Amino acid sequence: MAIPDLKISGDRLAIVDDMIFRLIRMRMSIAGDVAAFKKKTGEPIFRSGIEDARIEKVRKLAEEIGLNPHFAESIL
Repeated sequence: MAIPDLKISGDRLAIVDDMIFRLIRMRMSIAGDVAAFKKKTGEPIFRSGIEDARIEKVRKLAEEIGLNPHFAESIL
């Protein structure tokens, strides 16, 4: 196995970090839009059935790709 070039690996990590945080920001923006819609229409903010299904889906995906399901859930 070749020894990785730390500069290249560091640069790659920085790119991935940037992508992760931009996606989290995008998710937060969409969640804000959903909350504003629910507030305007009087819908409940929290719907346990939908939230439970979303959490289960994320946990399953995490397991499939080798991530800790608890960690994946915490991002939601």
